[in-house]
Amino acid sequence: DLVQSVVLNRTGDMIAAGGYRNVKVWKRVQNGRVADLPGLEEVASSLALSADGTLAAVGLANGKVQLIDLAERKVVRSLEGHVGPVRGLAFSADAATLFSGAEDKTIRSWKVDDGSQLAMVETTAPINALALVNQGKELAAGHADNGLRIWALPGAAAVEEEGAEDEEEEEGVKPLRELAG
Repeated sequence: DLVQSVVLNRTGDMIAAGGYRNVKVWKRVQNGRVADLPGLEEVASSLALSADGTLAAVGLANGKVQLIDLAERKVVRSLEGHVGPVRGLAFSADAATLFSGAEDKTIRSWKVDDGSQLAMVETTAPINALALVNQGKELAAGHADNGLRIWALPGAAAVEEEGAEDEEEEEGVKPLRELAG
């Protein structure tokens, strides 16, 4: 199988690999595959595992993100909003929020428990990768223009406001830092 994306969970004991319409998950301690998750509707272009190893997020080439319950080995939620392949995913440390970045030049934050979109940031270039940095307080995005940009967490302000749960588009947001490649 052609592997198109790979991710380790935060504790380093689980690894997932995405290929053509499937994801395979291994538990490192046993050196054996933990799960085989066939039947994805599209090519898996990015992956993330929750820190507790209960959820996998799979970014698809069609712009959707599927959340998979690893114990049940089934899709529990499909997140729609991107219009290009999802190239980067990252769970918050508590797995309450998922961040996604795509070729459509957007970074989105999602509420994991109900799948609602918390916020969206438009960027200047397609996103190739995402990672939480600075102890989970910022989001690093690798862009197709060879730039690395550090962003404040999209949706953080909306969550902190009193009961704000409406989707928020963060217009005119600038990265905190930029590094050119």
